Amino acid sequence: MDYFEGTMKRVKKDFLVEFQEKKSVFKPSPSQKDVLEEFYKVHGRWTESVNIDDKEFFNVEKDNYVKYDLEPHPLPSDCMYREDVVYKRLGNIARSQNEK
Repeated sequence: MDYFEGTMKRVKKDFLVEFQEKKSVFKPSPSQKDVLEEFYKVHGRWTESVNIDDKEFFNVEKDNYVKYDLEPHPLPSDCMYREDVVYKRLGNIARSQNEK
C-alpha cells in the first residue's frame, strides 16, 4: 500500500549501534525501553504528500520541481498502462491496490 504512518524517535545509543551493525535488510524496530523521545508524527502517501504533525511538508502537485514531457506515442509496455495505475486514475483505489 502507498500509505504510511509513524513517528520520529530519539533512541538510545546502544540500539543505534545494533541497528547500524545489523547486515540484514530486516532491521529491528526500537522497543519502548530503547525510545528516549517521540517528537513527530508522520503520515501520508509517498505518491501524493507527506505530513509531519498534520502540517503538509511535501505535496507532489504543489512541489513539482521537474516537469516531464509525456511521450506522444508510448509503447504498450509503458508503466502508465499498469492495471493498478489505470484503476487509480479511474478512482477505484481498492481495485488499484489489488492489482499491485
